[in-house]
Amino acid sequence: MNERNEEQARASALAAAAQQKNIEMQAEVDKLKEQLTVQAAERESDKEKIQQLQHQLESTSSKIREELRQEFFSLIKQHNQAPPLVIILLLNCYQHH
Repeated sequence: MNERNEEQARASALAAAAQQKNIEMQAEVDKLKEQLTVQAAERESDKEKIQQLQHQLESTSSKIREELRQEFFSLIKQHNQAPPLVIILLLNCYQHH
């Protein structure tokens, strides 16, 4: 009978230890899930920032191209007549950028 009680006590102790370990592991899993959620939100925020920066860059590049184009045509008007080959080459250059 004493042996049976000891066996039951060991079994109870093992069950309690296993339950405690499960609780600890579940807490760790929950912590890791939270970290993944935070990281995913940070990645999404970074993607949005990158898209905004790309849009700003495209907008700025377009503005600069247009300013250069206007300046180029202004210079042509100032000089009245530029050699036709130079004009064609420069126009092609502006159209490809």
